[in-house]
Amino acid sequence: MSLIPSQFLDSVVAIGRRQPDSSIQYTATGFVYSAFAGLDEEGNRLARTFLVTNRHVIEGAGNLFSRQSHPSGVHIVSESLEEDWVVHPDSDVDIAVLPILSVSIPNPSGISFGQYMFHDETNTLVRARLIDMEFREGNEVFVLGFPLAMVGGDKNYVIARQGIIARIQDWFDDAAKCFLIDASIFPGNSGGPVLAKPTLHTYGATITTAMLIGVVTGYLPYRDIARSDQTGHPILSYVENSGLAVVVPVDAIDETIAVAVRQYEDAIRNSSE
Repeated sequence: MSLIPSQFLDSVVAIGRRQPDSSIQYTATGFVYSAFAGLDEEGNRLARTFLVTNRHVIEGAGNLFSRQSHPSGVHIVSESLEEDWVVHPDSDVDIAVLPILSVSIPNPSGISFGQYMFHDETNTLVRARLIDMEFREGNEVFVLGFPLAMVGGDKNYVIARQGIIARIQDWFDDAAKCFLIDASIFPGNSGGPVLAKPTLHTYGATITTAMLIGVVTGYLPYRDIARSDQTGHPILSYVENSGLAVVVPVDAIDETIAVAVRQYEDAIRNSSE
């Protein structure tokens, strides 16, 4: 049995832009996230569903395409404009969400992703829960995404890699807005989900199933400069992958969704005045 539920693997999408020759170049990752919105009169779950990725992925000219591979086939869905997205109110928090299915918020893109998604009540670990579980440096993680533009015209499933928590106590202590993992991250991974790996040997509480803990934004670059022996002036600059990657916590997804809900409710209220 896989340590990653197929529901999680199939929730991940490739994100790209249409090129001048009408082809689609996929350059990033996203995933589908369902946020609890209450119960109806019969006690059934109501939800608002969003496509999640990084803010830097959706910025810039051009429309975005999203493609999801799962058992029912490949979907290249409608284009979404940058203004359809909602970003986190803190410009230093690299998160953007797109409404795709909701009990109230309209779906501007016409996207439909089926039932393949993360659920906020059952599939995530927010900061308070991670602290209670004594989650810390050294805990293992999975990273899902499409590194190195490994997405083609045919059906391509998500790529899963693994790593460990490199530094998280700073975020727990409010000294940082993100945490770090030690994992192989490359261009194309941006916006992909990071999961806590289930293990029977976790210090503190046991993690019995993979759980969403954040969104990867990219690797930390290591820069070095070659200097001339004669003049001491820099002659060449090197930028390499340090092996450390920045992860925005899942809490930021919920904060961004709250902004989207408030914006919609304000728009409805203003239109009725």
